[in-house]
Amino acid sequence: MIMNFSTLDLYEQCQHKYLNRHIRRLRPPPMVTLERGSGGHRGIAHFHKTGDVHEAVELAEHEIREEMDAADLLAEEVPEWERAIISAREGVRQYAERYSRLDYTVLRTEVNFLVPIPGTTHHCWFLHEQLLRSLGGGPAYHVCPGAWPQGYSCHIPYYLAGVTDAVISMTHGSIWLLDHKFSGMKQGIFFKQYLLDMQGTLYCWGVQESTGITPRGFIINKLNMPWRNQSADNVTIESEPYPRVHQDYQRMLHWAVDIGTEIEAKLSSGREPNLAFRVSPRACTDYNRTCWYQGLCQEWDDPSLFSNFALDPLRYHDIGYFDLLWKQGLRWSETPDEIKDYVIEEGLKQNLTTHKGELHNVK
Repeated sequence: MIMNFSTLDLYEQCQHKYLNRHIRRLRPPPMVTLERGSGGHRGIAHFHKTGDVHEAVELAEHEIREEMDAADLLAEEVPEWERAIISAREGVRQYAERYSRLDYTVLRTEVNFLVPIPGTTHHCWFLHEQLLRSLGGGPAYHVCPGAWPQGYSCHIPYYLAGVTDAVISMTHGSIWLLDHKFSGMKQGIFFKQYLLDMQGTLYCWGVQESTGITPRGFIINKLNMPWRNQSADNVTIESEPYPRVHQDYQRMLHWAVDIGTEIEAKLSSGREPNLAFRVSPRACTDYNRTCWYQGLCQEWDDPSLFSNFALDPLRYHDIGYFDLLWKQGLRWSETPDEIKDYVIEEGLKQNLTTHKGELHNVK
């Protein structure tokens, strides 16, 4: 199984929310606070790549407006999105102003990793399903020996995947992974939640294993978002470092493998998914907002309601299964069209291991 932090975290929040988002791929509607953070991340990443503050600020706005245009917003919702754009722009500007004054070197503007966890080889339900999908048939999971007649294997380790923010080296030589949060949560409580945080730990481990660079830990840069009674550009920035050691990585890896094992056991059990993946009522109102799927859960996951949601697009970790299969010899012609479209549209053909020649000839 290929796991990233967001899927693991969502499963811990509510197993049923994970089922709807990542197995059924029911896409939730855009949320202004999430899009504000996403646009801000893009702007900050551009600043670290180019040093151009103006372009970084404009890119943050562009990213949010793209989501605005794609969303079917009501007229009364537009002012909230416009306010979010102002806050995101100011957040990127404040960030760039602070980091322009610091003396550091950017080692990586981002790290995209897919790393196996040692000692975790298992019969992977997800890879088995992708082989069935690609080849149009094959042995059922419960009778599959793991090795297919065509030479493929669905025995793989658990993998961790992720795309990090910048990795920097300070003047005194310590290396840190940066992470940025656009949040209105009070500072004291906000920073305490990262003392045992798994996301930064997972990213530090992924950077270390995939690049050989060993971060001392991660730095959370909190862009303090204004409250409703404050001006939209009333944004400040605070930072806090979180060192990580070997024991932190071991705890994170056991956490990830435990969740992955549980997910695959549920999917392969034959039980009705509606019952196998528990509902967590507390998650219905997490972060003072109603879960996107609450109405669906109230109707016992009536399949006729699935059409109320758009199909969630593929993510980089979905493609990871096919990168593994291409390395095993799966032909481009055997690859599902949806995967081909994603690879071509995202320009990943430059990074693939085996099918560069074929991909360049795809029209």
